[in-house]
Amino acid sequence: MSEPVRGIVVAHGELAYALVSAAESISGVTGALRPVSNEGLTPEALESVIDETIRSLSGGTKSPSAPAAILFVDLAGGSCSLAGLAYARQTSRAVCITGVNLPMLVDFVFHRRMPLADLVDRVLRKGRASQMHWHPHAPAPPDRSAEGGGDAASGGGDAVGGDAPTNGGAAPASGFSTTPG
Repeated sequence: MSEPVRGIVVAHGELAYALVSAAESISGVTGALRPVSNEGLTPEALESVIDETIRSLSGGTKSPSAPAAILFVDLAGGSCSLAGLAYARQTSRAVCITGVNLPMLVDFVFHRRMPLADLVDRVLRKGRASQMHWHPHAPAPPDRSAEGGGDAASGGGDAVGGDAPTNGGAAPASGFSTTPG
């Protein structure tokens, strides 16, 4: 079986620690993610901390045979993503994903043995699918009970109370209906 992909959450302030803690609490999986904060660090120092963190997870090496790593970064274009991209450019075994969210981290910890490219696609899809816009004034979805759709309580997909989640028309991430927003 292949070596699991390493996960490093790089974010501003205490955000990385909070995301890792929440992902561990929800999933019950510990040690799959490592937090790195940019607080008080120059861009060069942050890149060094990222390098040291990955080396510590990889037995002290950055060789081509070292396990792959995904750098989950909070903000595209910020100091964390710039340091993450600088690190990823040095090796073919690291990928930098911006816009980290909790659903992608929870999914990551359960699928770390997937090939890197497949895992990146998976966590990006999971992260995007979790983003919805709940609009309290959107029209209620059509009643599908005659079609066997049921109601929200029975998992049939109809939103309760007229509140319809919208996620840009993507497939529903849960049992709720979606309305393009």
